[in-house]
Amino acid sequence: MMLALTWLASESKVLDEHVLKKLLDFSSEIHGVLDSRLRFLYVNKKIRFLGYTPKEVLGRSIGVILREDALRALEKALRNSTTGMLMHEVTLLSKDGTEQNGILNCVGFLSSSGKRSFLLTIRVKRNFSVHNLILDSIDSGVVVLTNDDRIIYANKYAKRFFGIKETMPVRELPSELRNIMYRAKNELKSEEFQLSTGHVLGVSSYPLLYKGQQKGWIVIFRDITETKRLREGIALLDKFSTLGVIASGLAHEIKNPLASMKLTIQNLEQLGDKKIQGALERLQRQIDRIDSLVRSFFSYVRPSPPNPGVYSVKSAVNEVITLVENFLKRQKIKFVNLIPSTVYVIVDFNQFQQILLNLILNAIDAMPNGGNLVIRAGETEQGCPQGLKRCVYITVEDTGVGIPQDKLDKIFLPFFSTKKGGIGLGLFIVYQLVNENKGRIEVESHVGAGTKFTIFLPSASAAMQEESKAKPSTQQAGDIDANLKREGNNDGN
Repeated sequence: MMLALTWLASESKVLDEHVLKKLLDFSSEIHGVLDSRLRFLYVNKKIRFLGYTPKEVLGRSIGVILREDALRALEKALRNSTTGMLMHEVTLLSKDGTEQNGILNCVGFLSSSGKRSFLLTIRVKRNFSVHNLILDSIDSGVVVLTNDDRIIYANKYAKRFFGIKETMPVRELPSELRNIMYRAKNELKSEEFQLSTGHVLGVSSYPLLYKGQQKGWIVIFRDITETKRLREGIALLDKFSTLGVIASGLAHEIKNPLASMKLTIQNLEQLGDKKIQGALERLQRQIDRIDSLVRSFFSYVRPSPPNPGVYSVKSAVNEVITLVENFLKRQKIKFVNLIPSTVYVIVDFNQFQQILLNLILNAIDAMPNGGNLVIRAGETEQGCPQGLKRCVYITVEDTGVGIPQDKLDKIFLPFFSTKKGGIGLGLFIVYQLVNENKGRIEVESHVGAGTKFTIFLPSASAAMQEESKAKPSTQQAGDIDANLKREGNNDGN
C-alpha cells in the first residue's frame, strides 16, 4: 500500500500529501520515508506501537527503533542490495527499552531532487503464545501501562469491557477508567471502584519489571458487582441470625418478670381495695400490650416458614392497593400499574402481600405532598437470586423525598428508620420475608427524586420450563397448570 500510494502521490499527482498521510494513518503497519543516511523524513502515527509520536523520531536515525545488531544488518543489506528492495526480520526497540519482533520492508528510490531515499514498512509481530491465550481466557481485565501512561497491552476482557485499545494513551480513556488507571498506577494497592453504571470494579496494580528496572505497571480489574452483593447479603443474614438469638433470649427475659407482675396484680385485685382497682386494671392492660409486642417482634425476627404457591403478581398488587386507596386519594398520589397479567411468581401469598404492603406504605409516607407510585413487573435473567437463571422482578417506585446515599446500606437493619417517629421494622421485615421466599431485594434512591425497590422472586413459568425439561409427571404439570388458570380467572384489571 505504501509503495502504491507514494507512487500515485509523487508521479500521478492523484493524491495530495494530506490525503496520503490520512490513508497511511489508517494502516495497521508503520510506514515511513528515510533519507540516504537512514534518517526519518516521514513516519505515520502507527509509530505509537513502539511508544513514540511521529515528532519524536523525525530527523533521527532508524537506529532509534532498531537494536544495534539489527541496524548493522539493515545497513549491510542495503549496501549489497542489487534490486533496491529487501524484506528483513528485525528486533525493534520500544521507547521504554522493551524489545519486540517485526518484519521490515525497505525499497530504495530516487527523489525528485535526485537523492536516494527509502520507503519503509514495518509490521510489528504479536507473539500470541500460550500466555496470551491464558490472559484472553480469564474473566478479568489485564492492562499494561508504560511509565509515560501509554497502554501497550490489553487482553480481550479489557477490550470488551471498556473498549481499551493497545497503543492508546491513558488520557484518551473514558474519565472514570482514566482516573482508575492513574490511581492504580500511583497507589500500588487493591481497591474497589463504584462506576456510574452501578457496577463495582475490583482493581489491583503491580510494577512491570524488565531486566531489573520498572518499565511500567500491570493493572488487573474485574467486575465484582455480583460478588459484592452476595457478600453484603451474607453479612446481613449473619446480623439477622445473631439478632434472632438475641431476640429469643430477650423475649424470655422480658416475659418472666411480666408473668410475675401479672400474678402480683391478680393477688392485689383479690384484696378488694376499690381505690386501686382501676389503676390495677390499667396496669394489667399495659402488661398485656408489652407481652403482645414481644410476641410480635419475635415472630418478625423468625418468620414462619413460607407455604409457596403460584400466584399472579398483578392480582396480589391489586388486592393490596384496595387497602390503601384512601391514603392515595388523601395525599393526591397517582398509582400506575404496569404489571402484565401473564407474570406469575412462586411465593407464600400472605407474606408476598405483606412485602408489597410495607413497600407501598413506605412510598406513600415518602410523598406527603403527592406524587406518582409506579409498580412494574416482568421476567428477567439479570439480578436473579443465586441458583435461578430466570426470575420475576417487581419494582415499587415513588417520586418522594428519597433516601440519602450514606443511609441506603442501613435501611434493612432493624430499628433503623429515616422517618420521624418510625420504629424501623418495616423494611427489616420485608428483607426477611423476601429472603424466606428465596428472593432478594435491592434499592436505588436519590434525595429529592424518589426511591425504587426491586424484588426478585422465583418465576412460575421458568419453573414450569425446568420441570418440562426434566419430564415431570402429568399430575405435577396439571397441578401447576390448574393453579395458573385459577389465578388467571381471579386476575384484577
